[in-house]
Amino acid sequence: MLTKETIEYRNQVDKVWEEVSSILEEKYQHYKAQFDASYSSSEPTEEEKDAHIEAGRLALAYSKMLNYVLKQSNKHQLETLRMIQRTIHES
Repeated sequence: MLTKETIEYRNQVDKVWEEVSSILEEKYQHYKAQFDASYSSSEPTEEEKDAHIEAGRLALAYSKMLNYVLKQSNKHQLETLRMIQRTIHES
């Protein structure tokens, strides 16, 4: 049976997933912008090249984390819908 406490808990979990995905999206966009940015000159320094590569790696890492969080959030929402459906059928 779906209780008020269960619904409140699941809503809180949804909010956490949203907050985490928002933070990861911001970080991803930040590092992607750095990666996509042009070098300051036609002959970039080794430091600029290294920073460019590191930004790409970080963008990829945040993208993967965001993808995982979104999958988990969707899974959580589907579980909630199934719980609601079961409760409707039981009543």
